[in-house]
Amino acid sequence: MRYGMAGVLLTVLVSVAVGADWYTRVERLGVKDAAAEDVALYEKGRLPASLHVGDCYYHLERFEEGVAVFRGLRREPDRNYAAAATVREAEGLVKLGKHGEARSLFAACLDEFPEAFLDVDIPELCRAWLREIASRTPAAPKDGAVEASRMREPPAGVRDEIRKLEAEIADLKKRLAELRRLLAESD
Repeated sequence: MRYGMAGVLLTVLVSVAVGADWYTRVERLGVKDAAAEDVALYEKGRLPASLHVGDCYYHLERFEEGVAVFRGLRREPDRNYAAAATVREAEGLVKLGKHGEARSLFAACLDEFPEAFLDVDIPELCRAWLREIASRTPAAPKDGAVEASRMREPPAGVRDEIRKLEAEIADLKKRLAELRRLLAESD
């Protein structure tokens, strides 16, 4: 499990910090209330900054604050994690209507992290967003910010890696369901 383990570990840490895993709390409370709980913990200093916290701000439509969290995470030493934070920051900028800033950030992400992967193919996601921004802003400058070379397909082997990771995720979900079943039986 090449990159997915970091995501699994983060989910476990967040689950321990807040007392139940994210998905269980979303089922029980709904996305907005579960996100509000985690944001409150973060704002009290009881939950560290993470991609999850930034996403919680986005669920609450507090995009400026989410952008700030993601901006801070771009300095993480794990390049895949930093790339994911860069993309999430740029997505927030799109939500705020700052298409020029978002376009620059997506392009910079492609330059800095050409093969990044964390749950998704990050360069492919950047290219998709650049196409979306170009379609939303037909008067966007064609000064090289969205050059054809950046719109190319992902590097060879990335799609195979995605398929392998998706299979590993499916296996982990099955194992988690089995563990939950065993836990329920032991009660």
